[in-house]
Amino acid sequence: MHSCCNSPWRTPVMVFVHPLCGEQGSSGIGDQAHRLIPRCVITQSSGKQRVIDNGDTGGQSDLSSDANRLTLCSPVRPAQHISLVMHCWSEEEVAEFCQNDAWETGREDLPSAYRYCPMSQQESLGCVVVWFDHEWQTPAYQVYAGLLFGLPLVVTSLNRFSRLLEALTRRYCQVLTSLYFDDATITDVRSAKGSGQWAMNQLCLMIGSPFAEDKKQTMQSNGTFLGLTHDLSCINQTGHVRFWARARP
Repeated sequence: MHSCCNSPWRTPVMVFVHPLCGEQGSSGIGDQAHRLIPRCVITQSSGKQRVIDNGDTGGQSDLSSDANRLTLCSPVRPAQHISLVMHCWSEEEVAEFCQNDAWETGREDLPSAYRYCPMSQQESLGCVVVWFDHEWQTPAYQVYAGLLFGLPLVVTSLNRFSRLLEALTRRYCQVLTSLYFDDATITDVRSAKGSGQWAMNQLCLMIGSPFAEDKKQTMQSNGTFLGLTHDLSCINQTGHVRFWARARP
């Protein structure tokens, strides 16, 4: 991991080489076919500013395609998890569960997930990011080893990884998990005491793609997934999961 410099306009990225300045960058690339991608800052609806390397503006998106079908999950997935399980239980098992246990929900988030989708060194020349460095007072160049924001292949590539992570977690950890790209929602019983979420984290650590600690929501009765807050605390009494739009933008 390298950071471009101490400027707040830069973020840590996975790269092959350190940033190159001015003529050094141009000569380092030489006459090899490459594509320059502009770096910019966007302001999200929450007011948070994020640095992106705009593959769309850089023309990468026009050259990309993917035949895979994009499959997205629903923000009501926690209720679907619970419904599928409880419909497999007998009336006696449901009654015993409602008397002695409860449902909980948790959340995980993959940090800079698309940065961890590697590409070959030759193809990375289509991801040469350029920005004006105020310290060097000259353009700076960065050859990336990971995918860039705005590139259609980022969406489909990461979607495939999300489906793989779902399958591994459900089969090996026996945990009700669904992912929307880099956001994961986990549904488990209270008596598990968070062991399912722990097992999922251990699996992701083993395959080299750990979740972000600062975005973790430990198992509890309510949580937020894809803009909807859900409350599982009333299931044993009403048989329903409550949903509402989260308060913040």
